[in-house]
Amino acid sequence: MPGREGRIHRACSFVYKLGRCMLVFLLKHKWKVLLFYSVISLVVILLSNNSGKHFNCYKVVLSQSAFTLKPNQKVCCTGPFLVVLVSVSANQIETRRAIRDTWASNGAELEEKVVTYFLLGFPQDITLQAKLVLEHEKYGDIIQKPFQESYQNMTIKTLMGFEWVKNFCNKTTYVMKTEGDVLVNLEHLLFLLKKTNHRKGLYTGLVKLAEEPNRNQDNRIYVSWDEYPGYFYPPYCSGTGYVLSQNLVAQVFEVAHRVKTMKLEDVFVGMCLQMLDILPSYISSTPVFFDTFVPYSPCIYKQIVTSHGIKPAEMEILWQLLKQYSKSHCRDENYFHKHGF
Repeated sequence: MPGREGRIHRACSFVYKLGRCMLVFLLKHKWKVLLFYSVISLVVILLSNNSGKHFNCYKVVLSQSAFTLKPNQKVCCTGPFLVVLVSVSANQIETRRAIRDTWASNGAELEEKVVTYFLLGFPQDITLQAKLVLEHEKYGDIIQKPFQESYQNMTIKTLMGFEWVKNFCNKTTYVMKTEGDVLVNLEHLLFLLKKTNHRKGLYTGLVKLAEEPNRNQDNRIYVSWDEYPGYFYPPYCSGTGYVLSQNLVAQVFEVAHRVKTMKLEDVFVGMCLQMLDILPSYISSTPVFFDTFVPYSPCIYKQIVTSHGIKPAEMEILWQLLKQYSKSHCRDENYFHKHGF
């Protein structure tokens, strides 16, 4: 690996190897751990910014960095039916609270065991990291590695979650990846998953076909020709909510180093699965995954899996309304079609 890119890779490797050697000692002093990983994070950020590319250190972070926060793996010993990975920013404290109090709160009440975890990067504010440590001690549901918390690193955040499932929760049947502003109807998702015969090889969600890369440099989802030289993305599922069989999660993580990393994590996962000859599939004859906000109707919300663009306060209101309404009130199978879905 010649030139600047090689120097960056070697520098990143040195920093993380040093971190691993010192971790045992530092664990005796939590504030030192926080300070140490803050320094590491800043070094990686500076190196990445100097290179002009955000993904130079991705492989190093995944292969050589320890988890700064991770759940107790005893929860996974019996093998949950579904693991939900929620991608959120470190500063979205209210978002995590709302999810814990709403759709993630009934995991133990469902017919199958469901556990929900939050995927976080490392904030530049060491005070915020100290708060995250306390939050994790209370709830035990945060997965974190020392990479910069940013939109550019959404792909590595998802791969981090896949790595954790692969290493510590590989007895689960399915894994869902979603985002903090999405309301998830776990009950209906479980109903659909139990009907499918795809215990292995399932990749489902809001399927995107023949999507063109956004070449507008002012747009947040802009992708350059260098980052992706094709005219169309391969088929993929929207990152607002997709489900994979556990075996595919492990396979995506294994082939990820062979795919050029890009900031659009849902497209990247689709590219990895294309390499594995896996295409998205449908688990319902009617739409159930949405990447936009679905206007509230109890009968519709009882029959969908995701609604996107929901603020924490709105999520709590919608959840209370949803709990009060029985699915038996919605017997009309053509309800979706009558309401324009």
